[in-house]
Amino acid sequence: MAAFRELAAEFNVEMWMSAMTHRGVQANEHGIPEHIAKLAPAIAVIVEMTDHDDGVHIALLKDHDNPDVAKLKLALDPSTMLLVKK
Repeated sequence: MAAFRELAAEFNVEMWMSAMTHRGVQANEHGIPEHIAKLAPAIAVIVEMTDHDDGVHIALLKDHDNPDVAKLKLALDPSTMLLVKK
């Protein structure tokens, strides 16, 4: 992760990655899955997307070094991935 951060800084760009988790995976007190949590100090922002009956819900799990992460109330239509009004 440190090498990726250095590369991004060198090119003055933002980078994003995705990771898949499975239901029932243990998470820390912030909701970050254990296998991602060990990398969390090197990651600026962590967003979780989960499927529900009414769409794909989006949650912000980490927002830079802010200890008070905002509770998002966003959902996406699973067929179009457009925002759904709630």
